[in-house]
Parts: sequence; structure tokens; C-alpha cells
Amino acid sequence: MTHLLVIAILATGALRGLVDEPLAGAGWVRQHPALALLASLLPFAGLLLLHGAVSWACVRRLDRRGDPRALARHERAAALVRASAAPAHAFAVLAVGWLDLVRGWCGDLVALDELVAAAPALGLLMASWAMTEPVERRVREALIFRRLDEGLSIPPMPGAWGWWWGVVRQQLLFAAAPVVVVLAWSELVGMARDGLWERSLAANGWPAAPPAWTGVAPEWLLDRDVLGYGSAALQLAGVVAILAMLPVALRYLWDTAPLGPGALRDRLLGLCSRYGVRVRGILVWRTHGAMINGAVVGFLPRLRYIILTDALLESLPADQVEAVAAHEIAHVRHHHIPWLAGAMLASALCIGSGLSLVARAAGLGPVTQGWTPVALLVAAFGVGLLVFGWASRRFEWQADAFAAGHMSASGFSGEGLSAGPAVSEHGAASMAGALRAVAMINGFPPDRFTWRHGSISDRLRRLNRGVGLPLDRLPETRSARAAKLVIGAGLLAGLAITAFETAASSAFGA
Repeated sequence: MTHLLVIAILATGALRGLVDEPLAGAGWVRQHPALALLASLLPFAGLLLLHGAVSWACVRRLDRRGDPRALARHERAAALVRASAAPAHAFAVLAVGWLDLVRGWCGDLVALDELVAAAPALGLLMASWAMTEPVERRVREALIFRRLDEGLSIPPMPGAWGWWWGVVRQQLLFAAAPVVVVLAWSELVGMARDGLWERSLAANGWPAAPPAWTGVAPEWLLDRDVLGYGSAALQLAGVVAILAMLPVALRYLWDTAPLGPGALRDRLLGLCSRYGVRVRGILVWRTHGAMINGAVVGFLPRLRYIILTDALLESLPADQVEAVAAHEIAHVRHHHIPWLAGAMLASALCIGSGLSLVARAAGLGPVTQGWTPVALLVAAFGVGLLVFGWASRRFEWQADAFAAGHMSASGFSGEGLSAGPAVSEHGAASMAGALRAVAMINGFPPDRFTWRHGSISDRLRRLNRGVGLPLDRLPETRSARAAKLVIGAGLLAGLAITAFETAASSAFGA
């Protein structure tokens, strides 16, 4: 969820362009810049003090009593503080005029003004992780004794700076870097479109002074429809290109290295080949033993990587490593990432266009400017989050079942599919063991619910329940299929509503 918070914070600046002035009024911001500055930054200072006090109390209680309940209280407080960063930033930008104040200092530069305005919210997230580090260090130190009892290796303990910088790279930079590039590209395309439109107006007698560079543009570009559809196509193409290149950037945003030659790499690459999933390579994410995790990034085969953390490779037996890799391959084989993107798009189309029609029918005026589109975007984003989490959890269950089915069929013989199609106890135990290791080494309570993955306890119950059933008859497989049907129906409905809303806009005016 932190990635979505970062995206929401950085995207808030784009919402400011939809309204003429903040709720406080542009004049008030110019006349009282000190009050605007104080009103914008005070909520962040209060959240920071709250987290600091809770972290101090948690560390004190852990050192004196070893009370695990302090960890739960600290976790809830930290989650509340981080979740409040986006609403506090939206309040500062849309109500107080914080972005207007920043633009008065540095000008309306491409993406830079929005980035400077987002600095307090992003700084709150980074400070929150810094305050969490003492708590996390005590948890990691306690886990050392468990690793010693189980005969596991002891990874080097990262320092405070190393742990904090690792979290910033994983949670903030991974989401912020592509969003900033997308916002910069969108702003550049918009500037080019507006410059050409000014030239078109000047050619038809309007008192406009078009930029000099527009003189080299061909005349056919000056048509209003061509400018509108062309800029939209350019913006979409830029977003697709940026997302396609994200896995390459990820190699440097995270501390990764290629998995070296050996039996494990050959087995994992063979697993990819067996299921027709092409990858550029397998990367080791160096977390200094602090995290067990796996991921697949990239939707283009030549730019797709499977990422496994160092703690996963060092702590898990080979069959559980293969189960984790099979889980990640399932996401690609069943096209979960495109379907999740489709879920967000379907929500945006259905809610945005549907509410736009309602607003037009209610006589709320133009739906392309003012507070109405801001409300539409917020509503669409909120519903999109609900649908995204609902579908993501079902896809995680299907990936778990796929991994258990693979381990049941191969029997970890390395010789491919050889057994029957039913999930065996060994197959379910391989994936279940990996999930238990995630909970233990990451210090993650098995009953804790997460928006994207659900709880580990629930996933373990589902794995055990599937033993003896064929993979295609598992409830998790049927649930994932149902989620895809819902998303597909939502996309069709959203496209139909959007087409109708566009026709209504053309017939009755924006």
C-alpha cells in the first residue's frame, strides 16, 4: 500500500490544475504566505511528533518488559501516520494553496514544483521509517536466537542508515521514480499541445503570442481534434514506454545482482521454460538477510526479471525456493498483472464516466474543470483500490495453488511434470513452508491482513484444504476465473459508459 500512497501524493499536484483556485482562495495565499506555509506544514509536524512519541514508548517498553503488544501498537500508529500523509498533502495543495505557494518561489517548472510541494509528505514517510528502525532492529535481534536454534546462518546486521536507505529505495523510489517521469512527460506533451493551439488561435485572429518553436510544426497539427487526440496518444505511449523500462531501472533502484551459475539457476530457468514464461534473468535482491520475498517485474519478455531476496535463497530449502519461483511464474502465466491493471481501468471508466453522466444530469456544470472532476477522480481511485485488492487476493490464492500443483507434479525431481494432476501433501507443504518462513524472518504476524495478499494464515488454510484436489477444481482457481470475468465485464461496461458520456458531451457541450 505504501507504493499507492506515494503515487497518490505525487499525483495530487495534477488535481490542482483542474480547479481555478484552492479553497482558501488565491488572493489569501498571496496576502498571507506565512499563514499558508504554517497551515500546510503543521499537520505533517503533528503526525511526526505522534509517531516519534509512539516509537519512543514502544522501544522503552520492549527494553524494559519485552512486551510484544507494544509492537502491535507501534505498527498501528505507524500505519496511521503513513496513511495520513496523502490526505494531509491533498489538504495542503487543494485547500490551503501549498502548491501555489511553492510555484511562487520556484516557478511552474516541469515536474519540479510538484516534487518540491510533495517533499513534506514524502519526508514524513522517510522520517517515519527512520523512527521505525529502532523497533525493527530489536525484532531482528530477537530473530537471531531463533535462527541459531534452527541451525540457520546469521546474515550481517545492517546498520541504521543501511536499513533506512534500503526501505526508502524499496518503498519510495520504486514508486516515485516512474511517476515523476510520467508527470514530466505529460506536462511536456501538454505544453507542446498548448503552444500549437496558441499558434492556431493567432492564425485565426486571436491576440495570442505562440511560442517561437511552433513555427516549424506542419499546418495539419493545428486542428483542435488532432491536437487533442494526438496529445492523448503521445501521453499514453509515454506511460507504456516508461512502465516497460521500469524493470531496467529497478536493477539500480534496488540493490540487485544476477543469480550466479549453478544447479539452482538452471532449475529455475528450466521452470520458466517449462511453463513458457520468458525472462531476461533471475536477480538476487541483497537485503542483508532482512527480508524473504520474491517478485516478477516487467510485462515484456526481454525486460522481465524474477527477483528473489538473499534471505530467501539462504534460509529456504531448495524445494521451497522452487515453490516461490513457481508462485511468481504463475502471475505471468495467468496474466495477473494486466488483469489488475484492467481492474483499475474498469473502475476508473465505470465510476468516472458514470458519475460524470450523473453530474451532467444534475446540472453541476462542466465536468472537465472545477471540483467536480476532482471528486470524480477521488471516487474512481477509491473504488479502484477496493477492486484492486479484491482481485489481487484471489490472484495470490491462485498463484499459491499453482505452486503447490507444480511441486506436486514434479515431486521436486527436476525432471518436469511426471505425477498426477492432484495437489499432494508435499506440494502444499513446500509452498506453506515458504509462507511460514516469510512470516518468521520478516517478523510478520501470520494473522495480519494485508490489502494485496490477505493473511498468511488464510493462505495456509487454503493450501491445506486443496490437498487431494485437481488443480483446475480448486476453489482458488475458480475464484481467480470469476475475478477475471468480473474485470472483463467491468471493462466492457466502462467502455460503453465512456462512449455514451463522450457522445453526450459532444451533443450538449462540455
